[in-house]
Amino acid sequence: MKKSLHIFLISGVFSLFGILCTFHSASAQTEPDSTQIKTGGKIKISSSDSASVIAVADSANTSKSKKPKPDFRYHSPVKATWMSAVLPSLGQFYNRRYWKPPIIYVGLGVSLYFLIDNQQKFIIARNSYRARVGVSGFTVHPKYETYSADQILSDRDFYRTNRDYSIIGVGLVYALNIVDAAVDAHLRTFDVSDDLSMKIRPALQWTANNTNTWGSPNTGIKVALTF
Repeated sequence: MKKSLHIFLISGVFSLFGILCTFHSASAQTEPDSTQIKTGGKIKISSSDSASVIAVADSANTSKSKKPKPDFRYHSPVKATWMSAVLPSLGQFYNRRYWKPPIIYVGLGVSLYFLIDNQQKFIIARNSYRARVGVSGFTVHPKYETYSADQILSDRDFYRTNRDYSIIGVGLVYALNIVDAAVDAHLRTFDVSDDLSMKIRPALQWTANNTNTWGSPNTGIKVALTF
């Protein structure tokens, strides 16, 4: 008996909450003794009886209130990709992301600077090592006059490793430039309109039970997404 009463009270609370929400919505949309009300692009027709309300959307005003969606038919992700592949940052200009090209060229400039610097130091260390071990046609650089062959060899390997890393850095910046142009061009066609909405409502669902004629209630929240 207590369980049935408890179930009845829960169902009554949710029913009362739904009725209050319904009457609150109806009272906000209608006025007594009015036959036609026009507000915000909608025509609401109501009778003296506030229980019957018919809302008719004015399609003409609704279409005017909506913002026109941008046309991306002539924005090609393939074109943006090829433009950045031919000349870095050109695809970013095509996508109208004018703040990205300086970042790309800073990355390329730093990587190329270390590439050239390490390559030059590698050549100096390599030629000095060859001269130290007695290979004809090479001279020891003044920097390595007091260095042994092993020390020069260690410097040569060090600069060669840094040069290789710099080459990888240049390749990564170049590849990221192409990927960024392609992804950004694809995302320009992604529709983010003002029609997105979300409604949260309480929900009550009854589950059949063999031992209880009332069943058992399952309470929760109902989320409705509109795209």
